[in-house]
Amino acid sequence: MRDRTAIEREIFNAREHLEDNLDRLMHRARERLAVRARASNAARRFVREYPNVTTVAIVACVVVLLLVRRAFRRAA
Repeated sequence: MRDRTAIEREIFNAREHLEDNLDRLMHRARERLAVRARASNAARRFVREYPNVTTVAIVACVVVLLLVRRAFRRAA
């Protein structure tokens, strides 16, 4: 059986390794949340600054979706 100090050292090293990994994961999560928040704010700002462009884009997307749906129905 291994001595107590070797076991304690192994536990200490494992805990350090886990803490490092947790720090990396937390950093990545914060980065992703920051990117999402910036993208969301940019989208809101664009909608506020260019309401006509946004409306036209939404209408265009709906028209395209309806045309694609119609094309699929005709093909079937």
